[in-house]
Amino acid sequence: MGHCRIVANEEVDKLAKIAAEDVFRDRILASSVISLSAAFKVSSEIAQESWQAKWDQEPAVTRLLIC
Repeated sequence: MGHCRIVANEEVDKLAKIAAEDVFRDRILASSVISLSAAFKVSSEIAQESWQAKWDQEPAVTRLLIC
């Protein structure tokens, strides 16, 4: 629920739930093993993309205050 009211994050949550259901139902295959470095890389990319999407939605005034 930490993504409430952030449209892009809510859409990603929805797609992740659909993908998880597809894996559970054997409609798609997912690797059962992932290295720690790969997990860190993926989580870093997700965090960065999420931050960028939020930043892009902020009004220009916020950017002026921060920069």
